[in-house]
Amino acid sequence: MTNETVLTIGLMAAATIATRLGGLWLMSRVVMSPFVKRWFKNLPGSLITAIVTPTVVSGGLAEMIAAVAVILTMIKTKNLLLAMSVGVGMVVLTKNFLT
Repeated sequence: MTNETVLTIGLMAAATIATRLGGLWLMSRVVMSPFVKRWFKNLPGSLITAIVTPTVVSGGLAEMIAAVAVILTMIKTKNLLLAMSVGVGMVVLTKNFLT
């Protein structure tokens, strides 16, 4: 690896860390309204839904089965990490056994 490559990687890492720490510092000085707090609380689920929905709609049987499994897991457990894990597992299982 050349010196330029190492320097580039180091600068990119520093920029990434700076933006994350800057965001934490900035948000620690902002007073959030109840609406904004609710919005931030619900944002991760909304983003995951926006990313996954096109795949489910345009996907095949494996994706549909996984989507149903995720929905049922969320209804029963309310655990997002578990539901995502079940969904990934169902896609792997159904693609291996249905094809």
